[in-house]
Amino acid sequence: MARGIPAFIADIVGRSPPELLRPISLWGKDEQSFQEDYLQELLDNSPQLLPVRDFYPMVTSLCSLGREIPVDLGNKQGFIDNLFVTNDAHLVLVETKLHRNPEGIREVVAQTFQYGEAINAMSLMQLEGCIRKGLKQGNALRPEQTILARVQELAASGEVSELIEDFEDRLETHTRTGEILYLIVADGIRASVERMTHWLNEIGGSAPHKFGLIELRFYKSSDGRSVVIPRTLLRTKEISRHVVVVNIQGAGATVSAVVNEMAKTESGGTSITPRPVKAAGPPMTKDRLLAEAKAKSDTAHEVLRELILGLESLGLDSKATPETFQYGLKQGDDDFYSLLTLQLPSMYSNLPTKLIATIGDTAFVEHKRAMNAVAPFYRPEEVDDPSKKVNGLAPPYECLAGKVSDFVAVIGATRDKVVAALSPQ
Repeated sequence: MARGIPAFIADIVGRSPPELLRPISLWGKDEQSFQEDYLQELLDNSPQLLPVRDFYPMVTSLCSLGREIPVDLGNKQGFIDNLFVTNDAHLVLVETKLHRNPEGIREVVAQTFQYGEAINAMSLMQLEGCIRKGLKQGNALRPEQTILARVQELAASGEVSELIEDFEDRLETHTRTGEILYLIVADGIRASVERMTHWLNEIGGSAPHKFGLIELRFYKSSDGRSVVIPRTLLRTKEISRHVVVVNIQGAGATVSAVVNEMAKTESGGTSITPRPVKAAGPPMTKDRLLAEAKAKSDTAHEVLRELILGLESLGLDSKATPETFQYGLKQGDDDFYSLLTLQLPSMYSNLPTKLIATIGDTAFVEHKRAMNAVAPFYRPEEVDDPSKKVNGLAPPYECLAGKVSDFVAVIGATRDKVVAALSPQ
């Protein structure tokens, strides 16, 4: 755990004497320079400080979703310090702790897992509602903005790279099954790794989550510049081994799963604790989508009803998730090429990268131009750039009032290009 003091050097061969940095603390004589929520704000503005690749090696980007997010803990309300999402749709739940804070690491760990259980009990839409209510707005979702729209927006600006195409489906699955990365981030951690491992077995639950302790050390140079160095102190690949048991009750009526936690006890034996896995929410249906649109506004309901009739007249295939209803083309047993995704309170067009490669850049640009001629689906400065494949805009249904037939014609033209590109030559 020990290490030397970092230093600035003039160049790589060290021809000038190095300048040793002075360690500083967020407490004691330096604490007047820092507020209690300093770590939260630092991470919210610079998610890349978190060494997430220590836990998910394939992750390339991390996006902040907000700070001090309220969640229901049953008998009280709690607040998640920071919440992030990776480019491959894993949530990263962070609790920050200053060294001077008298609250023990054990209590912080227990509290963190409580927050994870609260997230596990929510639908994706409910989670997004909580994020929007965050006490510290910072990078929180804007009103009506979804997590997917937020990440797509950052991907379009280059801040998020290699966004997976089935992001929303993966996010819903990871959230439901409890595949969350829990991080305790502090400027100093006293607890030993041995004690921490014991606590995790005791209070960590049985979901297939990962856990880590991250220490941020602060230093200052002679000219007043500050340096922060993150270090992973504890890394778990997976808290518990588990077995999934699928019970089919009746003729396909209900499917439930049970996770069996297998942990070592202090005496060396094995403790097995069953935990039911939250079932996936029912897939979105046209009737449910229309009913929820009706509750929002009569205009949204009428536009959506007309839009669905028009899309189905094109003979498009459909695919439902718990939060969205998609129209597109099915190719083979596995591939579904989405042309338009319907959700509430908006819709979006995000052509899969594989499909763009199939139809070519010219057809893709024509698609973007035609879409924007009807409603703002793509940023104007990105319409003519075929390299801008990820769309971050999701216009509300009201934008299509009086234009549904024109818009359906645009989708039909894109469908024809896709069919022609996929047909054997």
